[in-house]
Amino acid sequence: MHNALRTTLICLAAILTAFTASADLKKFMLVGYIYDQEWDSVDSCEVEIYKDDTVKVNFKLLTGNDATKTLSGNQLRALVNSGIGTYRISLFKDGYTPATTTFRIGSVSENTKYLRTIRMEKELTRKLNEVTVTGTRVKMVMKGDTVVFDAAAFQLGEGSMLDALVRQLPGATISSDGVIEVNGRKINELLVNGKDFFKGDPKVALQNLPAYTVKNLKVYDKADDDAYLTHSDSNADKLEDDQNLVMDVQLKKEYIKG
Repeated sequence: MHNALRTTLICLAAILTAFTASADLKKFMLVGYIYDQEWDSVDSCEVEIYKDDTVKVNFKLLTGNDATKTLSGNQLRALVNSGIGTYRISLFKDGYTPATTTFRIGSVSENTKYLRTIRMEKELTRKLNEVTVTGTRVKMVMKGDTVVFDAAAFQLGEGSMLDALVRQLPGATISSDGVIEVNGRKINELLVNGKDFFKGDPKVALQNLPAYTVKNLKVYDKADDDAYLTHSDSNADKLEDDQNLVMDVQLKKEYIKG
């Protein structure tokens, strides 16, 4: 009787182990987009996926050549046959520096994993008679009375929010209570794509808007709402307290809806 019970328990344990293992191995869809530093599409990239940094993962491309694991466009859609774990995806293309990003599948219920947009850098550095020439981005330009800061020109750590980006802008500071100043002038309004989503509280945007979603930041003097009645020019007639100075955060097109 005891031997029969023991055999039954061993069989149940084996069945449970096999069921758990098969449950962890579930296919999921991986979706992402690939651009260069100028936000032009990068296609024909070779794709490699590893799990836990060591195990090469089998996957099927739905937007490219599955035999060679090469994309036919800049959209990555791959059916991955794996399960819970940390993954590393690497992209390769002639004339570009290899790009790598990581993501995690934390549950077998995840059917689709959307990657952060992958940026590939062109190989712009070359040596000429022992002189290194490197392509760089311009951090700031003037367009009329508007100062435009290119967010891609600033080096930020993984997971940085908008406040880390603003602190790197030339002449910009942020106080402990979220007051932004640029060249000593207080920013009166912090907008996103021209709209005040944060009801006059810049700290909400500074601490919660991911820096990687930002394309550029514009700083300018905003005309008063009643300027059309007084025929006044806000740049010529602005008050001593700089009440019209605005910072407008422009998002990348793929993040505008979200």
